[in-house]
Amino acid sequence: MADAAPRRMTLAEFLAWNDGTDTRYELYDGQPVAMSPTRWAHGEVVARLARTIGNRLTEHRPDCSVLIGPGVQSRRRANSYFAPDLLVTCEPRNAESPLIEAPILLVEVLSDSTESNDRIFKLQEYQLLPSLREIVLIDPRRVHA
Repeated sequence: MADAAPRRMTLAEFLAWNDGTDTRYELYDGQPVAMSPTRWAHGEVVARLARTIGNRLTEHRPDCSVLIGPGVQSRRRANSYFAPDLLVTCEPRNAESPLIEAPILLVEVLSDSTESNDRIFKLQEYQLLPSLREIVLIDPRRVHA
């Protein structure tokens, strides 16, 4: 049986926690926050990017991986964890960990419900990651990245 989410969690507690559903969560200052279900257009953009970037990595950087699902820890807030839509890392593979220590690329596909959080709050958090080379924000409602 799934455990109920406590009011506040450490990052370690959050990473070990399972609510018994397929819901994806981020952690904001110890508070789990459910992410909206992925819409068709959003998922299609992420899938196409993953395929395109993955193909290039296979050719030029086979030691790197494109990932959908794992997230990154905030550098400012020890109990915050963010799950970008897509990320690339060249760190050694750890199939068991949902935490990526050294992403080099983070991609967020914007939506009405996430745009302000992605553009303001998460962008500032991502900019503090020392390994990060690029952050891409994509607006699927317009031809714009």
